[in-house]
Amino acid sequence: MHDLVADAISRGAKVLLGAKFEDNCYHPTMLYHVPTDAKIMGEETFGPVIPITSVKDADEAIDLVIRSRYGLDSCVFTFNIKVRL
Repeated sequence: MHDLVADAISRGAKVLLGAKFEDNCYHPTMLYHVPTDAKIMGEETFGPVIPITSVKDADEAIDLVIRSRYGLDSCVFTFNIKVRL
């Protein structure tokens, strides 16, 4: 799990929360601006990690989902969201 997080960070993702171990626990982790070619965008993490990325339209979103071998994905579609990052 941490290897996927580290890969995303090395490709330019920003850590909003977590990305560290404490004892035997991995802190809940939020990554922002995760590049679509980061491994975490197509692999299951099996842990408390959420990669966040933006797409320009539905076609790009569908293309991103198709790249994953897994069916367990989620997303938010919006034209206006107030987020403090």
